[in-house]
Amino acid sequence: MAVVVKKIPVNGGRFLALLILAGDDQHRLNPDTIAEINNALDEVETDKSMSALVTTNEGKFYSNGLDFDFLRANPDKHTHLIVVFQKLLQRILCFPIPTIAAVCSLFQHNRKCTRTLKATRACVPTLQRNRLDAQPQQMPLLGDSSGHAAAGGCMIALAHDFRYMRSDRGFIMLNEVEIKLPFTPGMNAIIKSKLPVHTYHEAVLTAHRYVGKTAAVAGVVHMACSDIDSTRDAAMNKASELASKNYDRGVYKALKDEMFKVEVQELLHGKLDGVAESLARASKL
Repeated sequence: MAVVVKKIPVNGGRFLALLILAGDDQHRLNPDTIAEINNALDEVETDKSMSALVTTNEGKFYSNGLDFDFLRANPDKHTHLIVVFQKLLQRILCFPIPTIAAVCSLFQHNRKCTRTLKATRACVPTLQRNRLDAQPQQMPLLGDSSGHAAAGGCMIALAHDFRYMRSDRGFIMLNEVEIKLPFTPGMNAIIKSKLPVHTYHEAVLTAHRYVGKTAAVAGVVHMACSDIDSTRDAAMNKASELASKNYDRGVYKALKDEMFKVEVQELLHGKLDGVAESLARASKL
């Protein structure tokens, strides 16, 4: 997995950041891919002209969660993976600008588009991580892929302020009960804080697979859109609206820090007793 960062101009002379999980793989999370995401977030956080963040994906998966190939190959690094993963969740949860997850596979590498996409005004010409000032030009568009977010990938989406999903393809789910992997206190805290009570019970205890429409009804996502185009437009329009407000970063982060004080405590300092054993068991399934 590579991570691409694009800088998109919006109203009011501001910019939004478009962070793309690039490539056609499952965008599994391991220390290296998490470091790539953190490097991209560093870039966004350093550039004070960026006032909102949209994350999305190429290919079939937004993210399919933790990298079990990595876990099988590195039995001594199970706890380390959870530590860096939870730090990433905390960082996104309390990021100093508005964040939007677009779980819909907005892009496909080397796929030509026949029209200019004014909503994003961007082109993604390579898979390597790259920051470019956006200009109006052709952007690769994907019309036949879904955007799945499962387990840890679902948690990444939940850590965002807003979530948009296409309703014609893709699903979002927490399937840990099926892979015999208990949640850590930090994982449970962030899930519980983001989902309505009845959805929290259903998602955690039944591994219910939500598609776009059912995810919106259940409160997992804020909006389900009919197809990839409308999902892109809705996510980018929301981000543009928020970016143009240019909220004070210090105040925005302080509000989030207070709002999620309990969740941050559990993510950064919660007990991880038995996590290595649980991951070892789950990675063998």
